[in-house]
Amino acid sequence: MGHSLGADAAIYMAEKMKTLGAPVALVVTFGPTTNLAAPSNVAQVINYHTGNTLVSKRPGFKGSISNINLNLAPDINHLNIEKSNRLHASIISKIQTIAGRQRRASPSDAVQ
Repeated sequence: MGHSLGADAAIYMAEKMKTLGAPVALVVTFGPTTNLAAPSNVAQVINYHTGNTLVSKRPGFKGSISNINLNLAPDINHLNIEKSNRLHASIISKIQTIAGRQRRASPSDAVQ
């Protein structure tokens, strides 16, 4: 998760994790500074943006990407996009869902 240059860095960190063989469940970007492409180890990307900075798929990407354009939101701009309480609530809910799903699927939960 990151804002502005941090949004760009979130994708770059996912790329680094791919080189290490690690899956990434979710990447959230708030107002990236440039168009980005998600690597194939990422399951889901949510890109909140103003302007036209989109996240696209790299070869092999099979997850989902949501590019959410906030240009018409009167209370949101590039400088405050990561401070929106409604966006926070949406992302927290998404993280809780993912964390709950991963907890239920954990091999350590199965006792032999």
